Amino acid sequence: MEKAAARLEDVQKVTEAALAYLDLDELLAELMRRVIDILSVDTAVVLLVEDDGRTLAARAALGLEEEVERGFRLPIGRGFAGRVAFTRTAVVIEDLERSPGAVVNPLLGEKGVRSLLGVP
Repeated sequence: MEKAAARLEDVQKVTEAALAYLDLDELLAELMRRVIDILSVDTAVVLLVEDDGRTLAARAALGLEEEVERGFRLPIGRGFAGRVAFTRTAVVIEDLERSPGAVVNPLLGEKGVRSLLGVP
């Protein structure tokens, strides 16, 4: 019962009504902080579909801020994030060293990222 209550509390953290009053950049930054806390992860990134409907752009990040600063963009269907967007399903890579070609962004290797979870 305690585990279920804790999970419900986590969901409430990311669906809190007060978040609705933030502009998009503030909202994404706050969601990054909450997701990192809830999932106990080192990094989190939000990529959004651009107006062309074919490209993802990094819009918010914690732990991989350079992705946003460098203006990282990726065609839907290419690389890890592109695959998540194309299939519209969660994708897990437990060991990047055993998944050659799955990631096209060199920053992940530079930062020592070892596993990924992507959700649409």
